[in-house]
Amino acid sequence: MWNQQKAIQRISQSRITISYVTTAIVQGMITITLEAIIAHENILQAQVMRGNPALERALERLTRIKYENMAFIGFQVWTMAMALDATIQQNAAEVCVLANLYVLCAIFGGLQIMDSQRWINVLKYSTMVGGGGTEPLHRALTVEIVLTVLLGLFSLTFGVLSFKISREFGWMIYKKIGADQAVKQMYTIFQYFVLCLKIDVFVEFLVSCFYLIQFVINSGHMDWHSWVFLFVTVLMLPMLYLARLAVSRESVVQMIIFIIFQFVVLFEFVLVLIQTLSDGWYIWICFVTLGILFALVTCILAVICMRNFSRGLYPYVQRGGNDKNTNQDQFHLNKKDSITSWHIDEE
Repeated sequence: MWNQQKAIQRISQSRITISYVTTAIVQGMITITLEAIIAHENILQAQVMRGNPALERALERLTRIKYENMAFIGFQVWTMAMALDATIQQNAAEVCVLANLYVLCAIFGGLQIMDSQRWINVLKYSTMVGGGGTEPLHRALTVEIVLTVLLGLFSLTFGVLSFKISREFGWMIYKKIGADQAVKQMYTIFQYFVLCLKIDVFVEFLVSCFYLIQFVINSGHMDWHSWVFLFVTVLMLPMLYLARLAVSRESVVQMIIFIIFQFVVLFEFVLVLIQTLSDGWYIWICFVTLGILFALVTCILAVICMRNFSRGLYPYVQRGGNDKNTNQDQFHLNKKDSITSWHIDEE
């Protein structure tokens, strides 16, 4: 939970942090606007082809593209929130991962161009489509080219800003933790675990919701597996929050509950992947595979974090409040006689 005063202070901490957050917001708003235009043109193209049996395969693909556009818009909203969170929490690992995600955004823009060009060529040579029948796709292609160029420029900008802000956060972490390499390594693992939880919000929860909407609700059929998947999806966000509480409280019981739930998510995603491999929707298969990968990585990091409980990291992973200050004060009192003790600045 962000504290408003803390958020404003850390965002305005330096010109680098201000530039980083501003660039993330500007990039997100531009991308959302252009992607919404692309989605609108794809919907128009689908309407042009609707009712034509010879173009059923193309119609099915364009309907799916609409959902991909919506997912990409949701991804941009998520990355803006992540950029704000990385700045406020001073999480260097999160900044580095976001820099790579912005490169993936540019690659996705290029894939959109290739896909649109492919279907323009397919429809152009169809005897069932007259002149002007692909005008919405041509307009979408133009916007996709502009979007991809902008995403490429933004990815370069974020690469430079991410490098500078990571160095700044590295110094902040050094002041907070000190020179103890063991604690620093545990804190790094903690940061990556928290980062995985945030990524799981997108790759697990969004994929689950998308599956329910596209393959269950639209089909109008709910079997036992669909009900189980619905139950897992409803519990997903509360369980991710439970994991965040567990690692800050160093609660073994809560962490074990979360790990068991993640294995259930893994099982469900594998079933979904098996069911959709024959469908040939490669982007959807990539999303599900990504969800499986991050669910597995999250489990591994959860086990490592749990092994680090009661080893001196507790004072540094609290989420704020009187308990945090009390714990850190006690930690300093316990180390006051050590000749190698370091002063830890309060946030």
